[in-house]
Amino acid sequence: MENPNAAAGGSYPAGLKEDAAAALLLSSLKQQELSYQTAMELEDLKRKFGITNQNLLLHPQPLTRENHDVGEDPVVVPSPVTVVQSAIYSTSEFGCRATPPLELPPIPMLHGRIRQCSKPYEKQLTESDVKDSQNRLTLSKDYVRFDLLHMLGPKENLEEGINVTTYDSQGNTYDMVFKIWAGKMHVLTAGWKKFYQQHCLRAHDDWVTLWMFRHSRTERLCFAITSRSVQL
Repeated sequence: MENPNAAAGGSYPAGLKEDAAAALLLSSLKQQELSYQTAMELEDLKRKFGITNQNLLLHPQPLTRENHDVGEDPVVVPSPVTVVQSAIYSTSEFGCRATPPLELPPIPMLHGRIRQCSKPYEKQLTESDVKDSQNRLTLSKDYVRFDLLHMLGPKENLEEGINVTTYDSQGNTYDMVFKIWAGKMHVLTAGWKKFYQQHCLRAHDDWVTLWMFRHSRTERLCFAITSRSVQL
């Protein structure tokens, strides 16, 4: 008798088999501990096959914009690197669309040193962001509210200012302060001026992508910032 499973399997196009294999692989990794490098490769695989995290809740669970059942427990994925699920924010005053950034900072020296990481925030720099007399990078209020606030510890106060170490794409560090400015504006300040001057960042032409994360060795709050130029 002919094996119906074999017959059915033989009728699948090769591309469909590859998609199914990728889906099975991703499903099997849900409860696995992933290294930083494996997590990065997983993100590449997800992008290749158009797989998103829409139905995957990672721990710890951030605030969401939609109502949800209070009694419903999130799925906990034990991993050395916890990526906080949320939307990727992109801001521009000039209508220039940004390419999707990676979920983890692509900085080699941070491999194995990230315990908890926010989703990326991408912004086209404005005149005020690179104004020497102001020395601050403004962040979206919604991004801070929904993606960053729940990562703060009990002794980390934005009104007082939080000292953070910020890494650039080469792993160089800058001492900055994450705080609320004038009671309403969330900013990175202090070392931000040194950062944009050394990287020759300009308003309108340059985009920055940043992640906030908890350092796995020091437990300190940190940021990673990369930049790219888009000529209009």
